[in-house]
Parts: sequence; C-alpha cells; structure tokens
Amino acid sequence: MFRILLIEDDESLFKEIQERLTSWSYTIDGVQDFSNVMEEFQALKPDLVLIDIQLPKYTVLY
Repeated sequence: MFRILLIEDDESLFKEIQERLTSWSYTIDGVQDFSNVMEEFQALKPDLVLIDIQLPKYTVLY
C-alpha cells in the first residue's frame, strides 16, 4: 500500500482529498502544522507528497 503525505490547510478540501484517496486504498497522512513539515516527512517516509502551493507564511520548505 502506498503512503501519501497530504499538506493542505483548508480542512474541507483536505477531507475531500483524503476520502477520495482512501477509497482508492491509499494510506493518507496529513499535516496542518506547517512548522514541522520536514520532520513529519522524514518520520513518515511517504511514497508521494501532495502539497498546497499557497501555504500561509511558508513559500519554501527546504
């Protein structure tokens, strides 16, 4: 099973994407606290990252 890290600040959009991907048998982990995105990424080791391109306060995550 593939693990996807979903980084989205809009809760309703996050839930919609999560429901759709879960119905397709993906494992979804979500991040809403953008201050520790890199730590979550390193801990989870996802196969794919889907990220909101308009994150508040953060334009570069590396």
